[in-house]
Amino acid sequence: MSEISQTDSMKKVTTHPADVTEDNIRSLMHEERIGKIDIARHGSDSIASGFIDAVQVNEEIAVTKGRLVGQRGYNAEIANVPGLNIEVRFAGRSQSIERSDARRIIYVEAGDVLVAGSKGSSMWMVTSSPQNLFEAVSVHFNTTFFENLAKREANIAAWALQLIDTNTSSTLPASTYLKALASRLLETDFKSSGQHLKVEALALEILLEAWLPDTKATTDDDVRTEPLQIIEHAKALIHANPRADLTVEELAKACRISQSQLKSLFKSTLGRSVGAEIRTVRMATANQMLRDGVPITNTASILGYKSPEAFSRAVKQHFGQSPSNLHKS
Repeated sequence: MSEISQTDSMKKVTTHPADVTEDNIRSLMHEERIGKIDIARHGSDSIASGFIDAVQVNEEIAVTKGRLVGQRGYNAEIANVPGLNIEVRFAGRSQSIERSDARRIIYVEAGDVLVAGSKGSSMWMVTSSPQNLFEAVSVHFNTTFFENLAKREANIAAWALQLIDTNTSSTLPASTYLKALASRLLETDFKSSGQHLKVEALALEILLEAWLPDTKATTDDDVRTEPLQIIEHAKALIHANPRADLTVEELAKACRISQSQLKSLFKSTLGRSVGAEIRTVRMATANQMLRDGVPITNTASILGYKSPEAFSRAVKQHFGQSPSNLHKS
């Protein structure tokens, strides 16, 4: 794999080739501020047709966006830098696994917003299957931004710094307004004069919109009036973290309600328990990974099982067949 990294002297890079390749995005990512990418291509020098743009808005905010048509499958290593990243995905799907903690898995697909904190530099393994269209906008705020923000907006800063300090990541359905904001960034020409102020304003609005859903205090009345929103939040968290040690307590805390309330909502709304939902999603993830050729031992480890044997028993109980049979099919 070859390194794709921006030189330190560059503040803004844009690629608008007919075909996006490793060579013409070599200087896209800033190693210290945005991160770096290594890509292993599958069968062609061309990754896709389309564009990838990146702009370092200021010392604290960076924005990356892209629209790739006819994207080929690839594996990538992405080095994240400390801070908070908010990505809105319009089209396409990918899977990311943190190398230092194989249980930390992130799936992002069309309609999702990913909010991911990173306390230190971290390395992620990203897998993307061939897909007709990939569109996404990503806004990165470094830790210093929130430390300074604490003087003016203590609540937002405390929320973000906690996500960063605990390396918390989650994917949720993006609101209509959030998608509208990101869409404006996607269509903004970073090369035009005076666009940095516009980009900065949109980035801050995206941060505010991503923050607001997580800060709505949930009361008993809220549970009665907004059950579907809470259920969708919990389901998104389960899909983002389908590991064996995910607990109802963790989900309830993330949804800002009690365990009994969450259990009651699942039963009354979906007709099944929280545990059943977690097992179903985990087994669907296992099935997909095995069919994609991920080794059984690796799949068991990534999904948080204590041993391949424990994983095999869970698969056989759920599907009525062994992991090796799923791996071959």
